Amino acid sequence: MLDYMTKLIAERIAPWGKVPLLQEIFQSEEPATVARHIYEFCEAELGQQPTEALFFFCSIGVVFGLEMPGGQRIVIKAHKPERPLTFLTQMGNVQRYLVARGYPCPRPILGPRPLGRGLAIIDELIDEGVFRDAHEPVIRKAIATALYELIQLLRHVEQAGIDPTPFDLRLPSDVLWPNPHNAIFDFEATREGAEWIDELAWKVKRIIEADEQPPVLSHGDFSANQMRLVGDHLRMVYDWDSLTLRSELVSVGATASTFTYSEQPGITNIETTYADAAAFIVDYEAARQQPFTSEEQRIIQAATLLGQLYSARCQHALHPHEHKYSRIWYEQMCAEYGTIL
Repeated sequence: MLDYMTKLIAERIAPWGKVPLLQEIFQSEEPATVARHIYEFCEAELGQQPTEALFFFCSIGVVFGLEMPGGQRIVIKAHKPERPLTFLTQMGNVQRYLVARGYPCPRPILGPRPLGRGLAIIDELIDEGVFRDAHEPVIRKAIATALYELIQLLRHVEQAGIDPTPFDLRLPSDVLWPNPHNAIFDFEATREGAEWIDELAWKVKRIIEADEQPPVLSHGDFSANQMRLVGDHLRMVYDWDSLTLRSELVSVGATASTFTYSEQPGITNIETTYADAAAFIVDYEAARQQPFTSEEQRIIQAATLLGQLYSARCQHALHPHEHKYSRIWYEQMCAEYGTIL
């Protein structure tokens, strides 16, 4: 079992070269060392060793799918050392709150508990259903409706004893970008050539800052990559460590910018176009049964554009000399969003 987990990790990270996140959490990028950490964690926290390694992913956190004796299937997600205990504790509380109300999210089993230099949580693994292409109108509508339902459920979580403040990750007025979600993106070292991205991002950030709606909890990565469906209905939404506190308008816009993204097998069209984003916003309006005002639309579109600009900034950080995001693309984006600038 340990050898198989080691092989699974090695195969996954082979194309990547360096994996800074593994070093951050486990102080090693050696697959055998990482596998041993997980093996020992299961034995210490669950009193038993896994019988099968199902999958391994590495992005914002390090994720392991495991089968335990008796057939129990679990997900372990190890978090960076800087991820606060209060954040992960309240995250589990939010998940339990949603599960109790029938929302499709995993049931927490244990955690947060120390793992390596960070903390880990264990959730029930539910992998019924399939991943779908969110360009399909019926899937796009399901995602928009589920986002609306989620925001309504989380609008007053304080009344259930949940503290939403650990999820308030809004940046100060003089800070443009958050720390990139993955250490492979170095914004500081790749400033040259990204000036046009930053310039436009500052403009839309100021529009968003004029939003006077109160913040509410929402899912910060509400995309096809995180969702399984049975038929046309959501069966499970993953990645709850992306919970974030911001206004409904910003959540709608940010989701509209990336909802089609997916790394799942068989889904090749992951680009979210301006037309996709506009259709998503219309679907969200249908779910809330009320259109947004023109000023609300302006803030939503600004949040959509900022999401796309963050993606552009990440791509530039990976390939600063390829000029994938050319002046032509910049002018096209300005034309599409010219009404809000």
